[in-house]
Amino acid sequence: MQVSQSILLQTSVSLSRELKSCEYDRREIKSLCGQLCLWRIKLEEKNKKINPVLIEGTVLLALSVSGIVFSIISHYGFKVEWKLSPYLFPLFISVMLALLSVSLILSSFSGLKEEKKEKGDRRTFIIFLVECAVYLLVLNYLGFLISTMLLLGAVVHLLGEKKWWKIIVISVVTSFIIYQLFGVYL
Repeated sequence: MQVSQSILLQTSVSLSRELKSCEYDRREIKSLCGQLCLWRIKLEEKNKKINPVLIEGTVLLALSVSGIVFSIISHYGFKVEWKLSPYLFPLFISVMLALLSVSLILSSFSGLKEEKKEKGDRRTFIIFLVECAVYLLVLNYLGFLISTMLLLGAVVHLLGEKKWWKIIVISVVTSFIIYQLFGVYL
């Protein structure tokens, strides 16, 4: 890119010297300026970047479609009803991923500019991974309910909630709802 810009700069400098040293009529000057502008436009088009959000959405859409196809093909080899099929949940997740991928692709065309990444994003992600690793290590010793309460409290605090009573309510209520849904009713 630097080479192309330097060539463009040299060309414009040589054109301006030529214009000063020689007598041209106005049509020739306009023609030379038009040529220079076209070169600049072509150079800018060449250097345009592909939208990374569009690429991410496309990759996730391809992944979700492959998950849907895998779930359907595997289910028919299993010969059971859909409500008993072990491929129902992966199918559900793949469909949700497909919908979110389409939403991501559409948002890449909407012209919304990406916000600059904050320096804390990488740090927050690493802290989240450490919290999940500690959760997996502690899960066998403290049990599901207490471990999940601690993890949810830590994650909610990490995401920016400062009021302790809200953190406690969110972690306790969510943990009990998950426990009731999957431990008792399922």
